Amino acid sequence: MFRRHLNATTIVAIVALVFAMTGGAFAVTSKDNSGSSTAVAAKKAKKQRVLRGPRGPRGPKGEAGPAGAPGPQGPAGANGKDGAMGLQGPKGDTGPQGPVGPQGEQGPQGEPGEKGEKGDAGAQGEPWAPNNELPVGATMKGMWGTAGIGAKAFGQEQVILAPISFNVPVNVTTAEKVHVIAKGEKGGGPSEGCPTTATAANPEAESGNFCIFVTENENVALAIPLSPSSAGVLMGMIPVTKGTGMAEVGTWAVTG
Repeated sequence: MFRRHLNATTIVAIVALVFAMTGGAFAVTSKDNSGSSTAVAAKKAKKQRVLRGPRGPRGPKGEAGPAGAPGPQGPAGANGKDGAMGLQGPKGDTGPQGPVGPQGEQGPQGEPGEKGEKGDAGAQGEPWAPNNELPVGATMKGMWGTAGIGAKAFGQEQVILAPISFNVPVNVTTAEKVHVIAKGEKGGGPSEGCPTTATAANPEAESGNFCIFVTENENVALAIPLSPSSAGVLMGMIPVTKGTGMAEVGTWAVTG
């Protein structure tokens, strides 16, 4: 008879009755010594009965929390590439003068400067001593020469004259102290007043003598010293061929 009346509705009613009775009995027996009910089983049953819905959308971002304590320093990074050169800064103050460096090599000669003003005249020099004459043993040297067609002079039909002047007076006043050395020849020695080492390129004379050296000769037969004095000598040259031009040049030396 019981089986005939067992159907789906009956089964649901029986399950609900059992659940109600079990839950109530569990709630009554779950008391602690203080007499208060604990909700552990009830919460567990409630949690089992609550169904989760779909996950809601993400909420808005919250405010930033307070800064945390600084962390430890990390390792040094790799050296980066050099950046572009910056703008030139303002000029700094002049620093103190450094030590003097070593002297450099001499540079090329510069262009001549402007001509300066004429200076004052210097004091007068001391005269030659004694008596403002060439001192004994001192030597003066010079050059002489002339060229042309001779004229009548000193009793000769054709003569060319060539004066030789001294800068200061010399104690040579006689013809015996004047010597003419022909072209290419040397002095005749002390006995003749001109050293044997004397030449036209290096004229020399013994003390108290005047030595005249010929370096070039053109159509001159004879060169004669005329009117010797302490101021100089006048040379007279006679031609080889009359009516034709002649020339003669040379050097001289006189020693006081």
